[in-house]
Amino acid sequence: MGSETVPLGLIGDPVSLQFPLHDPVIHEYQLDGTDSTNNFMLDTTYLHSIASSPYYLFQSWMRNLDGTSRWSDLRVSSNRLLLASKDWPANGESISLQGATRQSSSATLHLQVMLRRPETPMTVNLIMADHSIIQITLDRNDRTINVMRGSHAIANAFFPVDVLPFAAMVIDTLLRTIAWAVVLLMVVLVCEVALVFIRYLWLPPSRALPEAPVQEERAQIVPDMIESSPSTTNISPFASLVDICWMAFIKVWRNLTRALHSIVLVVLLASLCFVAWIASVQYHAEPHIYDASAYLFAAKMYASGHLAVPALAVLDRFSGPFMVQYGGQWFGQYVPGTSLTLVPGIWLGVPWLVEPVLGTFALLGIGLIAARLFDRRVATLAILLGALSPFYSYLAASYLSHTVALFYLTWGLWALLRFSQGEARWNLPLAALFFGMGYLTRDLPALLFAAVVLPSIMLLSWRRVRDDWRNWIMPGIFSLAIACVFFALIRQFNTVLTHNPSVTPRSLFFAGDHWGFGAGVGFYGQHTLAAGLVNLDELLTILAIDLYGWPFYLTLAFFVLPFLTRRATAADWLCLVCLIILTGAYVGYFYHGIYLGPRYLFETLP
Repeated sequence: MGSETVPLGLIGDPVSLQFPLHDPVIHEYQLDGTDSTNNFMLDTTYLHSIASSPYYLFQSWMRNLDGTSRWSDLRVSSNRLLLASKDWPANGESISLQGATRQSSSATLHLQVMLRRPETPMTVNLIMADHSIIQITLDRNDRTINVMRGSHAIANAFFPVDVLPFAAMVIDTLLRTIAWAVVLLMVVLVCEVALVFIRYLWLPPSRALPEAPVQEERAQIVPDMIESSPSTTNISPFASLVDICWMAFIKVWRNLTRALHSIVLVVLLASLCFVAWIASVQYHAEPHIYDASAYLFAAKMYASGHLAVPALAVLDRFSGPFMVQYGGQWFGQYVPGTSLTLVPGIWLGVPWLVEPVLGTFALLGIGLIAARLFDRRVATLAILLGALSPFYSYLAASYLSHTVALFYLTWGLWALLRFSQGEARWNLPLAALFFGMGYLTRDLPALLFAAVVLPSIMLLSWRRVRDDWRNWIMPGIFSLAIACVFFALIRQFNTVLTHNPSVTPRSLFFAGDHWGFGAGVGFYGQHTLAAGLVNLDELLTILAIDLYGWPFYLTLAFFVLPFLTRRATAADWLCLVCLIILTGAYVGYFYHGIYLGPRYLFETLP
């Protein structure tokens, strides 16, 4: 298998090679987001019922699904003599090998076959002279090559270890996305030309109205956008609190509507109601994945004022993954940020509502960031697209950590951007506070996020940073102090639960659960760069399906347009570079984590 050799020992004489029937509608991720890798929601009856529909056929053609997990280039030889060859072995076809085995008892039988774009598990059978069947299965999702004789395992090996084929699959996805971006751009250009001709035919030049000058609606945020509120010096000392609150509301409303179209606020409210409905009705206000159960379990402990509870005598009746028993205590394996954030919801009796609310504010923060980096139209469109994303809506309704992390990291980026654009110096410590809470929520992703966006924002505002570097000194010192506090909190958290500041509860539960390559990493037994590229391919595939529900390659094709038209700004490049780094980093993690979409990529939504 590539560079891997799996010795089978003396297994007997094969008399035929068989390619078992493979259902053509079975793929890892379907056009409706169902999968056969993690959630196991695949409904083949439904898929067969729509397989002949124009939309399914279009999607299948666009993704070239017929070219995935397909056998090719079969060569059968004996003592260097070619006996049979098939460029494309048919689904269910059998190739006789008896001619090769009859030649000589000492003949060397060599079978070579290629697997194109491996996706779903694929099996090839050797039919033996004693009528037994040896099954050789390549399963990239479960990271294994299995060789079975009936129910008896002959051999198995980790798969994959060869980098180039799986790097090629990722590159293939990106190149096809660029190709569809070109098609999209050509369609837009053709439509524009058609509109010009229609206008010319309906409105000849002699009658044409003069064009109104186009005014670019750009949010002048620094410093014009945030206009000072009416002076409060005329307010009587006896003015009612209601008047003060009303003036504060008017100021916030004016600032928001300068950055965003007012329709966005209606959309955010509708999105909050929709996500809350998913959480309460479709999810029954309950967690539906082991991780989410562990977060809610810890939140209930924190709400009662405890980091851990005594281990029960009948704990085996209540044990669950990601809940640790150690030193007579029972506690969750994760860092405390998500569960701490859920605590107010526990106190109020609505823990299921916390993340829909935070997700709504995260969308608002993304819009405000877009207003500062681009303009009001881009900011408005960003929020509209976010609210219409099923990837966002269904993950924001869960008890998982990703929505909480998205909230903290988005507002940390917003505060950092405000400071870099010359606004109040307290914004930098505020950014450190938000990033610190992100670190308490999802430690390594938050560290990477902050490490990427901090130099990026500084480069984007380099002239201001260079001229006003003295204004960075005191805020920088306060921010560093805040970072040290959060680092100390994590170490104290570890000390209380594991009695060692360097040992995390997560490592107690499973020592192999960490970023990196080599033996002993992950529950597959090892992790390789090739396996990491499989993860990346799966993440990009389900992202293209779940982000908007659009035809596959069109989802990411819009990202490419500013670069194809050579109109990309520095902010476009900042977003692209951050996206590549934050997404590519998951090559080093052993598991794709796909549940409710590519949830590990949720923090890249900004």
